[in-house]
Amino acid sequence: MNTNKNKSRQYLDQKAMILNKCWENGIKVVQKPINRGFLSKGYPVKLNLEIHGKIAKLGEMVFKQNSIELNQKIFEIYESYYYRLT
Repeated sequence: MNTNKNKSRQYLDQKAMILNKCWENGIKVVQKPINRGFLSKGYPVKLNLEIHGKIAKLGEMVFKQNSIELNQKIFEIYESYYYRLT
């Protein structure tokens, strides 16, 4: 059972390292709702990539807010830029 805890801890540590490296280098993934206003479950969002505060790439795919797919895509983007930095 400890090996599972160790593996999950290592995964979380690696994920934190990837995010921190990107943020330190000015790389951020920003969620932009496709509509303005209030909706109880939130409007669908697109992802924009910002590098040093400037939009480097506008997202084309639309995601449901707070979805697993959205979180996976955000981390996938950070991960790809992390490997470009190292």
